[in-house]
Amino acid sequence: MCDCLLHVFLRACEVSVAAFKVLSPALILIPLGGILTKLAFDLTDLSSASFVILFVGSFIGLMTYGALYAIIPSVKQSFVMNKLVIKAGIICSVFSTLLIYTGNLSFDLVSNPAYATAVSFTSAIWVLLIYKLIGKQDSARVLPGLGVVVFTTLLVILSGL
Repeated sequence: MCDCLLHVFLRACEVSVAAFKVLSPALILIPLGGILTKLAFDLTDLSSASFVILFVGSFIGLMTYGALYAIIPSVKQSFVMNKLVIKAGIICSVFSTLLIYTGNLSFDLVSNPAYATAVSFTSAIWVLLIYKLIGKQDSARVLPGLGVVVFTTLLVILSGL
């Protein structure tokens, strides 16, 4: 039944259905992260809140990945630990830390936190611009995706007024 509903809503596109299934944990955990961020800001200062968010987010990510590793055979098969993966993980950790800290700073500095969220939605547009600059061809249907980005951004801005 649930799979049929996914097909109806996603127009029976196998890629969309597969992507939805893969992204479903993130669709649940990302709003949870926003709630935890708000709680952390209410209870402490900016720097402490950022580190609390990093710790809690890392813990939730570790628990989620651990559960997926235990349940889904393809996750277990794709698990690779070598020097390249460790170096990439360290680099990603540094940039993730900076991203989370500057994101929290933006939430703290703007008059309406919805503005910072709306600006973060422009990342899809930046990817399109970078692709255009480097000459990479994108075979995806861009216009519907940009429509979702534009209207989601408008929704966030208007709901924050």
